[in-house]
Amino acid sequence: MKKTLIIMHQSDYHLYKDFIKENEKYDIYMPYKNNSSNFITRIIRKIGVYRLNTWKDKIKNYEKTIIFDAAYKKRIVKYLKKNGIQVILWMWNPISKRQEKMLNDKNINSIYTYNQKDAKKYNIKYNSQFYFDGIKEYKNKKNTYDTYFLGLDKGRVSILDELKKEFKLADINYKIIIVNSEQEKMSYLDNIKNASKSKSIIELYNDTSNSGLTLRSLEAMVLNKKIITNNKSIKNYDIYNRKNVFIIGCDNIKNIKKFINSPNQVLDTRIEDYYSLSSWVDRF
Repeated sequence: MKKTLIIMHQSDYHLYKDFIKENEKYDIYMPYKNNSSNFITRIIRKIGVYRLNTWKDKIKNYEKTIIFDAAYKKRIVKYLKKNGIQVILWMWNPISKRQEKMLNDKNINSIYTYNQKDAKKYNIKYNSQFYFDGIKEYKNKKNTYDTYFLGLDKGRVSILDELKKEFKLADINYKIIIVNSEQEKMSYLDNIKNASKSKSIIELYNDTSNSGLTLRSLEAMVLNKKIITNNKSIKNYDIYNRKNVFIIGCDNIKNIKKFINSPNQVLDTRIEDYYSLSSWVDRF
């Protein structure tokens, strides 16, 4: 049986590399071969010449390719189409004006998004967010703090400052890490280790019109943690349970400590399995 080729941008691949494992259904690659310190290689890259990654040598093993939006290149799509591979574009971020051009690439067979509003706006298909299966290995770790946040500023600092005030009043032990640049990013593995040691995880949308689930909300589900979020649309998803999800601006902030310390409601395993990467691939 032929497999699915998943192509992620280099930065995403390196971020999630600890959770990218061999799988009978799919292979995950960066579009191009690894960066090299070799002077000639760096010059070649500077002038815009790239060598396709080793997936090119196994092209006959695949029947379809899922290309993540950040990894999209017209020449890659054209190459895959030329080799008879079904090309699926996955919009893993809200669609920006700059990205609208790629939606018109005639060599793409179908386009999917995790964002239900974008699906309707651009008349493209919907598939859910997913989580990496390996996260399950960090479930049910001993908690060392009450709540945890990691993320870039992106206009979230003012909300976090207000939350900190409430946390201090309620004697809530928090770990909040604000990253000021892409270069300061913590590894995804370390992030998951931190999340696994917290009773709850904070998820903040800088754009509250976004209607898609984030990876963070699925991490909370898999790790059996509560989620504190400003995403009101989470109520529309099957992962929502008022015992597990506190919605900022809807739920009473004075009850935040009671919420964090109350027992977590374990969801049906069918819901958890639905959002796994293995199941996600099958829905294309």
